[in-house]
Amino acid sequence: MKKTRVLSLIFAVLMLGLHGQAAEPKVDPNLQAGKAALRARDYAAAVAALDKAIAAKGKQADEAIYLKALAQYHGKQYDAAIASCGALAEAHPKSAWANKARFLLANAHVQKRDYKSAEAIYEAEANRLLSAARKQDVASVIIHFADELATQPDKDDQGNVVTKKYAKKEVQLTDGDLVWRYPRPGAD
Repeated sequence: MKKTRVLSLIFAVLMLGLHGQAAEPKVDPNLQAGKAALRARDYAAAVAALDKAIAAKGKQADEAIYLKALAQYHGKQYDAAIASCGALAEAHPKSAWANKARFLLANAHVQKRDYKSAEAIYEAEANRLLSAARKQDVASVIIHFADELATQPDKDDQGNVVTKKYAKKEVQLTDGDLVWRYPRPGAD
C-alpha cells in the first residue's frame, strides 16, 4: 500500500515537472541580455539589448520597454526614461508594467526637480490605489481565499483531524456593505 502511494507521488511529481517544462514560454534572448546587463549595471548595453527586444515586438515587449526606461533612469538619462515611460503607457496601457512605469516616471521627474509633475502622478496613483472600486476588488480576492480556507476539517488516514490554517478563525471584512464572518454558515 505504501509502495503504491510512493510510486504515485513520484509519478505525479515527474508529470508536473514535465508539464511545467512544456508550458514554459520562450524568452527573447535580447530581453535576457538586457536583464543581465541591468544586473551588471551596464546601462548602455541594457538599453541596446532591450531596443532589439522591443523591435521584435514579442509578447514581452511591455516588459522590455519598462526595463529600458529603468536602465535609462539608472543611467541618469531622465528625459529618455520619461519618453520610454510615455511610450509604454501609449503602447500597452493595461499592462502591469505600465503601472510600474508611472511610478518610475514620477521618480524621473523628481530627479529632474520637476516636483509638480511628480506630485500630479503620485496623486493620480494614490487616488487609483485607494479608490472604492479597488477596495472592492481587494476585498473580493480576500473573500475568495477565505472561502477556500474556511472548510470543514479533513481527517487523515489514521483518523486524526487535519485542519486548514484558518478554518476555525473568525475573520471580519468591512468595506461599505461587505461584512462577512468566517467560517460562513453553510460553507462546506
